[in-house]
Parts: sequence; structure tokens; C-alpha cells
Amino acid sequence: PVRVRFYLPRDWTCLTVYMHGGGWTVGSIEGHNQICADLASESGCAVASADYSLSPEMRYPAAFEDCLAVYAAIEDGLAPLSKQPDGLCVGGDSCGANLALAMCLKRRDTGSPLPRAMVLIYPCTEPDFTRPSYRTHAHAPFLSTVLMKVFWQNYLGKEMQGDIYAWPGRTNLAGLPSVIVLTAALDPLVDEGDALAAAMECAGVATRHHRADHLIHGFLRFRTHSARAQAAFSWLATNLKILSS
Repeated sequence: PVRVRFYLPRDWTCLTVYMHGGGWTVGSIEGHNQICADLASESGCAVASADYSLSPEMRYPAAFEDCLAVYAAIEDGLAPLSKQPDGLCVGGDSCGANLALAMCLKRRDTGSPLPRAMVLIYPCTEPDFTRPSYRTHAHAPFLSTVLMKVFWQNYLGKEMQGDIYAWPGRTNLAGLPSVIVLTAALDPLVDEGDALAAAMECAGVATRHHRADHLIHGFLRFRTHSARAQAAFSWLATNLKILSS
């Protein structure tokens, strides 16, 4: 079983299945409790936070399959809700954004109905450590290049080999739903996040991209202490409200 925590604002209609960050290794629905609560409150969109399997004890595709199963259960009306959503979105931060994007690709490739929108917050898409931001921000707070390598090894094994759903940045992105991409300028992942937004646009996906200047990976946690972080979070919530309505 996969634990799921629901956040239901007043008069909600759409629901976002949300995957927390933590490099597939750490993190939980408890650790992202306030982020999900505030996202639901500000956007008006209900949130279902999935407590998927963690690595290295449960490597790929365990977390991916957990998230697919949670989405399918909610889609099939199996969630303990007083009403059913009139639409679904998917989202996540960091490795959670990787999982959200991979879920959409899998559903597209299998002919399953797609979510209404995707929310990808400082996403990691592939273990390509030749990108300049991995050097420029190698020792950034909260996420260093070395730590990101450890996370990828935990998820995929030391060879870091995977298919297109493990490396969702290296595949055809055409036919995906509208996407919100939020990146942080002082993040080792910023280059791949910005590149993903550009690739989405090139593939014809309706893309809303904001690069938050002067902010680090994980800045959503500091939104109550940083005006810049709060502004970026409000941008995110506003765009989710638009796309989910």
C-alpha cells in the first residue's frame, strides 16, 4: 500500500497528484506537509501527496510504479473523497518532478487519458553532470553536485542506467499536457530545468516557465522567510489555479 494524504480546499474541483522531493532517497509526505497545504490553499486545487517507495532499498521502477498506481486509483474513483475531481493534474519538486513527468510520458505512450496539467518544480531529468550549472553551483546549499550523483546512484544503481521513464528529459515530449516549470537560478539543476522548458515549447507543449533569480534548490521551504521565494510560490499557485480550472 502507498500512503496518500489529501488536502481539500473549500469548493475544490480539480486535484493534483503530488510527488515530494528528496532524491528518491529521503523526504516524505510529512516533510512536504506545509508545502502541499499551502499549494492547495492558494491555488484552490486539491492535492494528493503520495508517499512512494524510497531508494536504495526500493530502486527504480518502484517509486515510479507507486505513483502510477496512486494516480490510477484516484482516476478510478477509489480515493476516500466525498466527491470525485472533475480533472487531475500531476506535480512534484526535484525528483518528484521527474516522477510526474515520467508518469505523463507513460500514460501518453500507453494511450491512457492525460492529466490536465503538469507542475514541475526545479526538476531533475537525467544524470548529465556535464551541464555548466553542475560546475557553477557544485557546492550550492541543500543540493550539491556530489549529493545529486549519490541520489541518482541510489535510484538507478551505480551505473546510473535507465529507460526513458527514468531519464524523462531524453525523449520526445510532444503530446504532453500544459506544463508549469519553476526553476531556481542558484541550483545545480537549473540548466536541465530550463532546457526542459525550452524543449517542451519546441515540442508544441503549452509551457509556463519562471526562473527564480537569487534562489537555491528547495527554496519553497523558505517562502515564509524570503519575499523572493514567496513571490515564486505565488506565481506557481496562480498558474496552477488557471490551468486546473
